[in-house]
Amino acid sequence: AGDQQASLYACGRSIGTTKATYGTGTFVMQVTGNLPKYHRGFFTTLAASRGKKPLYALEAKIEGTGKLMSHALELKNETMLRNAIRRTAGKVAKIIRRLPIRPRTLVADGGTTKSPYLFEIQRELLGIPILPQKIYDGTALGIAKLARDSR
Repeated sequence: AGDQQASLYACGRSIGTTKATYGTGTFVMQVTGNLPKYHRGFFTTLAASRGKKPLYALEAKIEGTGKLMSHALELKNETMLRNAIRRTAGKVAKIIRRLPIRPRTLVADGGTTKSPYLFEIQRELLGIPILPQKIYDGTALGIAKLARDSR
């Protein structure tokens, strides 16, 4: 499994499950079901499989956010970091509003979820609960769950 597919698997396999990774890159994914769906501005990807049935998702990558966040962290500038998080959260909100299924919650993972500002800002911009992944490294959690479920 790729990073984002594993991270999505860690969140769940129900149709409409939506997650955002805020790390070296920023990604949004949503489970769409057993048939591939095409939606403008998104990649269609195989997220996992349920027995013999494939499980598809939509994925969007948001460019430039990793560098923005890294720069703010290197300078240890809290105002710059908060602004970088706000810009990233704004881009995530824009993508999520374009998804075919309106999410009721958003699961968040990645290194930036260690910031107390992220959840507050993203919730303010989307108006839905933002839930942290059980551990910030959703990829590792997803791989562990895939290994457990494939036995």
